[in-house]
Amino acid sequence: MPSAAKSQSLTVAIDHSPPYSYFDDKGRPSGLIVDVFQEISRSFNYDFKFVECPWARCVKLVSEGQIDLLAGITKTAEREQIFAFIEPAFFKRENHFKFYYTDKNLTIDNVADLAPLTVGMLRGALHTKAFDNDQTLSKETFVDVQSLFNALQKGRVDAIIHSDQVIQPYLAQYDHAHTIYSSTLSLPAKSEGFIALSKKSPHIALQAQLSEVLAELENKGTLATLLSRYKF
Repeated sequence: MPSAAKSQSLTVAIDHSPPYSYFDDKGRPSGLIVDVFQEISRSFNYDFKFVECPWARCVKLVSEGQIDLLAGITKTAEREQIFAFIEPAFFKRENHFKFYYTDKNLTIDNVADLAPLTVGMLRGALHTKAFDNDQTLSKETFVDVQSLFNALQKGRVDAIIHSDQVIQPYLAQYDHAHTIYSSTLSLPAKSEGFIALSKKSPHIALQAQLSEVLAELENKGTLATLLSRYKF
C-alpha cells in the first residue's frame, strides 16, 4: 500500500548493522528489520519512516519518545520499564560472541585470558549475562561500530566483542589488510529480537494492534520467509 494512503507515520530508529538494518549506497533503508516493517505496513494504517543513528543513540532517542520504535532489541526487565515490547519476537536464534584482536601473539581461549585485557564493546549492547555482569573485567564502550574498530586498530583496546554471525560485513569494511584475528573462545547466547515501542510515544496505544499484526505474520510463516533471505 503506498504511503500516501496511510493516515499517519511512525518513526523507526535503525543503526548500521547489516544484514539487520542499514542504508544502501543510494540512501535507501534496507535489511531484515526494514522488510519486517514493510510487511507490517501492508496490514496497518500507518507508514514507517526510518531514522539512522548509532545503536546507543537509537536506544536513547526511543526511550525519550523522540522516535517511536526500535527493532532488534533484546527484552530485559530493565528495558520493560522504558519500552512496550511488541510480541512475538520477530527473530529467534542461537548467537555466538567472539573476541577480535590485532595482536597475532595474543590468544583468547578461555574467560581467564580476558583478565589482563581491555575489551571494547558497543554502548548499550547486551551479550551474555556472565560477561555483561562481570565487574572484574576492564571494558570500554563506544558509540558506533566505526569507533569500535578504530579503537581496536589504534591500540586503545586489546580486543572487541561482537557476534560472529554478523561481523563479516564489518571486517570487510574495516579490515582490508586482514590483520584482525578471532578468539577460539565463543560465548553462546540465545538471542531474540523484538520491536519496542517507546512508552513516551504519542502512539503507545498502538502496542496491541502492532502485536496482532506481527503475530499474524508469524502464524502465516511470513517472518520465517523473511529471515531465510538473510545469512546469519
